[in-house]
Amino acid sequence: MSCSPRLICLALLCSFIVCQTVFAQESEEPDRAKPLKSTTGAVFRSMAVPGWGQFYNESYYKAIAFAVLEGFQIEGIIRMNDKMSAAQKVDFHPEQYEDEDERALAQSKNNAAGQDVIRYRERRNKTLWWFVGTMLLSMGDAYVDAQLYGIDVSPDLSFKHDMTLGVTATINF
Repeated sequence: MSCSPRLICLALLCSFIVCQTVFAQESEEPDRAKPLKSTTGAVFRSMAVPGWGQFYNESYYKAIAFAVLEGFQIEGIIRMNDKMSAAQKVDFHPEQYEDEDERALAQSKNNAAGQDVIRYRERRNKTLWWFVGTMLLSMGDAYVDAQLYGIDVSPDLSFKHDMTLGVTATINF
C-alpha cells in the first residue's frame, strides 16, 4: 500500500497546525519584546519541509501556500517519472510478426512510446525546475521573514521624540 504525495502533504499540513496549537504559549508581553528568529534556522527548515520556514516565522498562510504548491509539484514530478518509466517498458517486438503490416504497426507503436518517453521526461524536468525555483523562493521568503521578525509595523506614524526649542547665536571673527 503506497501513500499518495497529496495525502502526505495533507498529513504534514495537519501536523503543523496541531503542533502550533499544542505548543503555542500565550504571552502578555508586547509584540516589540518578541525574541528574534534565526535566519539560518528558517532557511534550513524551509529547505527540509515545504512551508516549515514560514511556519517557524509565524506566517501561517504563506506556510500553507508553499506546502500545497511544493506538494503538488513533488506529486507531479513523481507522476511524470512513473509515466516515463511505464512508457520505457513498452516494447511491441516487431520482429515477432511475419506479416509486414503487423510489423510496421508494432514499429509505429514503439516509435509512439518513444515519443511519450521524451514528452514525459520533458514535463518531469520542467516541473522539477519549477519546484527548485519555488523552493528557492520559499527559502528566500523564510530568510527575509526571519530577518524582519519583531519589527514594529504598527500604523502609528507619529513622531515620538521630545522636541525642545532653543536659540543659538554664533559670532564669527
